[in-house]
Amino acid sequence: QWAADSPQVAEAEREVLERRRKHLIIRVDRADLSKNVLRGFTAFDTFLTQHPEFREEVTFIAHLQPSRQDVPEYAEYLERIEALVAVVNHRHGTTDWMPIDLKIYENFPEAVARYKHYDLLMVNSIFDGMNLVAKEAPAVNLRDGVLMLSENTGSHRSSGTT
Repeated sequence: QWAADSPQVAEAEREVLERRRKHLIIRVDRADLSKNVLRGFTAFDTFLTQHPEFREEVTFIAHLQPSRQDVPEYAEYLERIEALVAVVNHRHGTTDWMPIDLKIYENFPEAVARYKHYDLLMVNSIFDGMNLVAKEAPAVNLRDGVLMLSENTGSHRSSGTT
């Protein structure tokens, strides 16, 4: 909790609060094949297509840390992520609103600021260990945010849900 109250997090929160619309979806992950990032963005694209009433009402901030960029498959995966985000933003965006705000760098205070203000936290890994984001973010969230958690994470198994 001490990190959530730091001056660095407070500064990052200002950007999150300026950027958010009525609803805020976040994901904080490594840009790793196992994290299933492309599928999450594809699902969001489908959601906006099927529910156009949410255009300009929801923002999806994706905070991804580059992972294993010296491995060709990982570098290509990150390129595919960036390309898909561009397609979704072009398809659904307006002059005033960009559906997906993709951040590709490591910055813990910014991640914590996003944890505090999400309405929906997406953790849709294909297979994963404990996934600390699924534990840390709900602990500091101020909005009664919902955790959308893949059943293939260790966090899901430890949550006691079926």
